[in-house]
Amino acid sequence: MTAARLILALLILVAQPLLAELEDGVGGTSSYAYGDATALERLLARLQEDLGLSIEQQAVLADILKDYGPRLKTITRQGIAVAWSLMDVAPKNPQYSSDTEAAAQAAAEAAAEWVRTVTEMRNAIYSILSPDQITLIESRLAERRQAWQERHADPAPEALATD
Repeated sequence: MTAARLILALLILVAQPLLAELEDGVGGTSSYAYGDATALERLLARLQEDLGLSIEQQAVLADILKDYGPRLKTITRQGIAVAWSLMDVAPKNPQYSSDTEAAAQAAAEAAAEWVRTVTEMRNAIYSILSPDQITLIESRLAERRQAWQERHADPAPEALATD
């Protein structure tokens, strides 16, 4: 695996779990990350239902998500552009090595920016929640993580054996 593909895979691995926190359901890419306002409304409704947010918490959370939405959208688009740039370069091209290394660097920068942005956003969200609400979020995230791990677990060695 080339360095560029490894970095791109890491970008996807970092982004997917973070996006999962912003989606309805488990395992797909959140339309909220692409700036979908109705996805924002669904997220707010789900958090209200799950956490019993007060009116004040709902208003602050809406502001937080509206602030970070465009930033996440930009970072997501940067990651997509990096992935497409790799498809534009053929391995036999003399510039392949330098182009893939540039893509790897861009992917690493996008992944780092994604992590910083989501960390800031989560800190802002957690700052408005009660300890009970935080415990509930952590419990739900652990359940989602467990479900994801079960769906993506390697099959047992005996399931791979052929007779």
